[in-house]
Amino acid sequence: MKNQFLSVAFFGLLVSTGCGGSVDLADFPNELESASCANAVKCGLFTTEAECKKYANLEVTQIVATVNADKAAYDADKAADCLDALRGRSCATSSESQRETPSACLGTFKGNTAPGGACTHGSQCSSGSCTMPQSDMACAAGTCGPDDAAIGASCAMAACQAGLYCNDAQICAALLPAGAMCFSNSDCAYGLSCFGEPGKCTATVATGASCAAADCDNAGDICDATTKLCKARGRDGDACPAGFAGFTSCINPLFCDQTTLKCAPRPAIGAACSFVCDVGAFCNQTSKKCEAAKADGASCGGDQQCVSDNCETPSGAQMGTCKTPTVCM
Repeated sequence: MKNQFLSVAFFGLLVSTGCGGSVDLADFPNELESASCANAVKCGLFTTEAECKKYANLEVTQIVATVNADKAAYDADKAADCLDALRGRSCATSSESQRETPSACLGTFKGNTAPGGACTHGSQCSSGSCTMPQSDMACAAGTCGPDDAAIGASCAMAACQAGLYCNDAQICAALLPAGAMCFSNSDCAYGLSCFGEPGKCTATVATGASCAAADCDNAGDICDATTKLCKARGRDGDACPAGFAGFTSCINPLFCDQTTLKCAPRPAIGAACSFVCDVGAFCNQTSKKCEAAKADGASCGGDQQCVSDNCETPSGAQMGTCKTPTVCM
């Protein structure tokens, strides 16, 4: 089981990194994992690439299967350029580089089905989106959604193009300037985030700057609960705060041990836990101990309990069944 620190859906947020030339489809998943982890380490989100790869959960199986079934095209040259784009991606969370899909990635995979056509997964659609009916059935028949909407067009049923946001009237509009009221970071112009409640588009701040009235810009930074200054996430043995603030205060895959209030490795199978465990384990909230993740067919109360990271739960049910996600054709 791999926890989803790095969960990538290619159509909507495709991220990768490579080294020029071309990348065979069979090699792309491993190249993507390496590149994504290199960027995560560079930006202070993970301790090492090796640790990052243990936790990576990049959703490529469906997309590769779609290409192999001739329901989508794969461009090996654009894939290499896409991988390069991510490796050099900025660590500034408010930058265009972080917030938008690299242009080189947009043509890496392309579904063969036009908007309005039948689909069972977004990877089959040229728009990248498949509108699915309300159903507990895997691979239920859906309809390919529209292409991203331009400025002034309706976003009631479509995403807006890069550099735009969907306003209250459900019309794509230019990103908001500093000082404008907002609901999410994606509403604001690059270099800004939606800070406070109610939110206001505010310039993000660098490491060492005050985050009392603004968000930290570096992806690996947190706002220190005591000093209200942006600082790098804690390393093994560093102090961390009690409560909710501790959940994001340590660099992945470390966690804030609420007994010692220090950043520490995640507990292994059999060890005491509060919420998190190491790869391949989950925290049993009854025994408060880490247990081995469950195989397909076992009863589960959440994705984190399954080796497959997928607990299929029928509508209205409290418990589900661990199952490897179905590949839709």
